[in-house]
Amino acid sequence: MSLPSRHYIIWVGLIWPLCVAVNAWGENTHNDYTSLIELIHIEDKTAPLLALNDFETKTDTEDQAGFMKYFDQHPEIVKQIQNSLGEKAIRWRLKKIQHRLLFVPELRKEYAGAFESYCMEVIDYLLDQTQLENPYHAIRTLQKEFPEPAENGVTVFLVHNLAQESIADFIFLNSRKKKVEIQLKGMKYIGEVGS
Repeated sequence: MSLPSRHYIIWVGLIWPLCVAVNAWGENTHNDYTSLIELIHIEDKTAPLLALNDFETKTDTEDQAGFMKYFDQHPEIVKQIQNSLGEKAIRWRLKKIQHRLLFVPELRKEYAGAFESYCMEVIDYLLDQTQLENPYHAIRTLQKEFPEPAENGVTVFLVHNLAQESIADFIFLNSRKKKVEIQLKGMKYIGEVGS
């Protein structure tokens, strides 16, 4: 399952710039969001990690370089491959790289509720100031894997933390076309807003 192109992920690290914006409309604010400032000072949670979408095959030169750096930092793996192939001079090719997004849900109800309310208020304020039509269908705090965004409009998913998981399949060959296949897995927290 791939998420439709009209969705956004906002992770709670975005709170600081949004909290600063509270002063932009001051007395017109209906709720007190100072508790969200506490959230900025709390260490990021890294678990539980839930799948946002299924793996998708992509070619990403940055990830390919990261996996090649892994081979450079672990010469014993390359040596094992060379031994398996019976030659020192080997060739390799990338078979495929797959990615998926993972998220850490915001499980503290007081922060999740305040952040949802705050996002709605900020969006309402900005749309009022710009006289633009509201493109957002829903703003939801994610609690489960593989969410279903709305069919029409933009769905905003609020999460505590965001990560990208990657799997790369490599084929190593010797001069006689004997091959060894290797699969590497990696994950990094990306903290990106939007998707």
